[in-house]
Amino acid sequence: MNEEEFDLPEYNSPRISSEVLDCSLPLTFDQYSVCGFACKYCFSQYIKGRGSGQSDYDNKVIKAVRPEKIRKIFSGEIKKSYSNFIKNRMPIQWGGLTDPFCPYEKGFQIGLEILKILNEHNYPCSFSSKGDLILTDERYLNEFKKAGSNWHYKASIITNDEAKAKIIEEHVPSPARRFEVLKKLSKLGVKTTLRLRPFIIGLTDKTLDDLIKNAKKAGCQSVSAEFFCLDLRGLGRKGTRESYRIMSEVLGFDLVEFYKKFNGGRTGYIRLDPKFKRHYAKMLIDTCKKYDIKLCFSDADFKNFCASGSCCGILDENKGLNNYAKFQFTELIRIAKKKGFITFEDALNCNEHIDWRKEVRIEEFMNLVDVQGRARHGNMTYYDFFLKSWNDIKAGISPFKAYGGVLVPKQRDKNGNWIYYYNYEKDKL
Repeated sequence: MNEEEFDLPEYNSPRISSEVLDCSLPLTFDQYSVCGFACKYCFSQYIKGRGSGQSDYDNKVIKAVRPEKIRKIFSGEIKKSYSNFIKNRMPIQWGGLTDPFCPYEKGFQIGLEILKILNEHNYPCSFSSKGDLILTDERYLNEFKKAGSNWHYKASIITNDEAKAKIIEEHVPSPARRFEVLKKLSKLGVKTTLRLRPFIIGLTDKTLDDLIKNAKKAGCQSVSAEFFCLDLRGLGRKGTRESYRIMSEVLGFDLVEFYKKFNGGRTGYIRLDPKFKRHYAKMLIDTCKKYDIKLCFSDADFKNFCASGSCCGILDENKGLNNYAKFQFTELIRIAKKKGFITFEDALNCNEHIDWRKEVRIEEFMNLVDVQGRARHGNMTYYDFFLKSWNDIKAGISPFKAYGGVLVPKQRDKNGNWIYYYNYEKDKL
């Protein structure tokens, strides 16, 4: 195997995403620990480029999964806390912190072995990538051809401006090339999505019409969008400061100062004030309507406009893929919008196999930061974590606080759990 030939240290994947509370694809996979692309906005540099992992990340110390181990995980021979997730054939997300088809894959080809394993099990998967490897290596294209509609592919393209993309997305194929990938896969029956993540104000909005038009031409079924978030905690890292400097030059304004001014008083990992973003959200909604393409918002402030319970762009009609995780707030907001309110019992009856959530402890995958964090949450399962977030309405992760006020707690049920009412005023932009 290639990983033996190159003698790469072992990387531990899959893992449960820290975004599990509103994520339809919480079991996320990367075959490498670092990415061969160098996008200046990438959130991985802020996650992996801090603390004990900073040296390995900055020096591009590559670790890789062992395909034979992955094969045994999917066959059930190796048991994991998330094995029931796989047993119930819920789609995985490939490309959580690194790109599946970046330049490292061209050299090591470990991902090719994983593609074959997924096809052996006829397993549903959603990919996030900026690569064009399927256009240059027939073996990758053949695996997608075998999978057809069982796989979903999201191409991240945030601007149609070739010159600016080349600066901000270093080593990445051109936007035109990425649209070519989408077109090729759509013709094979693979479900495709334009991933406008991150939507960078001052860049993405400038070529938005062309982006959505090209997505429609490429056969995309949906657009997945989220506004760029800026991590002030990463400013202590030289690489992060340099990334923001380069982005600022391209945008024509100081990105850090812009986010400090229009963030609505938030600190740390900051989002722009929803009132400021509203104009751009409406622009996106209107443009998607113009080209008759479904829009799915990953952005916490606009999830109520999501056309699906999957903010990654998987649609209800996507057989197999639509077996995504539904015990999460992107889906539950949609239920509340239809019904007017939502109870915890509604959440439990959302048609998801939630047994894995009761078996996975959050300390296995989530950074609990310190001794106090481990003391508070160390023994929690993901089910416990969800229930706590549901009822702790003062916490930032509660459905009341986290999603722009679209869900409002008004009364408790007989078990003491909050009942959330849908705020239809939030549908007005």
